[in-house]
Amino acid sequence: FFLEVGIHLETERRQTQQSSVEIFVHLDDKESDFCICSSRMSQSMRRLTVSAKGLTSNSGTYIWKGGLEQVIQSTDHVIENTFGWTAIREIVCSQCLAEKSCKSACVWKKDYIKRCLKEGRPTVWCQDGHKVELSVICGKLPNGMHSNDRIIERNPSRRIQHCISSVVIVGLWDHNTKSLRSLGSGFVVDNNKGLIITAAHTLIEMEKTENFGEVHGRPRIGVIDSKTKEPFWYFAEIVARNPNEVDACVLRITQETMCDFKSRRVGKLKIATDGCENDENVWILGCNQKESALVHQPITINIESPRGYVMWSFMNMQPKRDRRSFQPRQEIVIVCPNATFGHSGGPCVNREGNVVGILSRGDPIDNKRFLVPSNQLKLLYKQATEQK
Repeated sequence: FFLEVGIHLETERRQTQQSSVEIFVHLDDKESDFCICSSRMSQSMRRLTVSAKGLTSNSGTYIWKGGLEQVIQSTDHVIENTFGWTAIREIVCSQCLAEKSCKSACVWKKDYIKRCLKEGRPTVWCQDGHKVELSVICGKLPNGMHSNDRIIERNPSRRIQHCISSVVIVGLWDHNTKSLRSLGSGFVVDNNKGLIITAAHTLIEMEKTENFGEVHGRPRIGVIDSKTKEPFWYFAEIVARNPNEVDACVLRITQETMCDFKSRRVGKLKIATDGCENDENVWILGCNQKESALVHQPITINIESPRGYVMWSFMNMQPKRDRRSFQPRQEIVIVCPNATFGHSGGPCVNREGNVVGILSRGDPIDNKRFLVPSNQLKLLYKQATEQK
């Protein structure tokens, strides 16, 4: 059925305006053109859809209080008392409905949305990359928010601030030109053994050429002095890598400079054990560098802007057999518009300060960034520690 409800709104000047909410309720099977996300349904399943259209101002309150909340409650009551069933609730991405066929729209489980509300998240991401306010799609505000609150970015916690001391500069030293050929970032995973994890493409030839997998130079590590903000440089060697499937490698500070490295009291970061979840807040820690200047200007670490959200993770189930090309085994996709040159290989940490991945590559057009996930980093770290 279709229902249009007229509502009266009070403006900021205490003036009354009239608006309306259109509510549409329909029962569909898998073959219906109006069935939401029908690709995930079996032939015997039916989907009862309750949708509404109206003003999204005031965090969607006008839609929900204008009739949608009452219709949903009444629908649940009828289903439970008539058939004795408890409906499995799914929430549809409103942006998907606006931009593509409803049959392929993305949905969230009700329990996931409830968990996001409890954690105080203001927004969620669907699998197609749409960012939606929680209050609009479920009619409730996250914990700690009021209807007149603006959705603003929270500053990194102190725990994330402490991660700065573990981030290093990674470069490839060219003996002929006496300069660094490339620059990136990395993090110390073991300060006692001098082990650093970074992006492989900063040091290793990852393009599909005859030189694939080769290293044309000597890895060099820059540890940032906390007072002067200038780097102290150390040579390192690659002790674990897998350039065909993982854009990451493990470096070890050379023995002749190990004592001086330890004297710097460099921190270390822990690799996350549980990975990350969709829409989780993350921060990319990296060295904000200028490509033209390389080491000729002071280099500082920037964690103020590169904050993002996890969109999804995926695994390459059918990797190509070409051993002279890079085919990522698994990646995490995040949205982080402010990651700049030099952040490649930098750790991406969660609120606890644990590493969920490192930055591999990015798409500057839609602000997507691709991470090497923590489980792949753990495999390389294990390989490095097992070496003598």
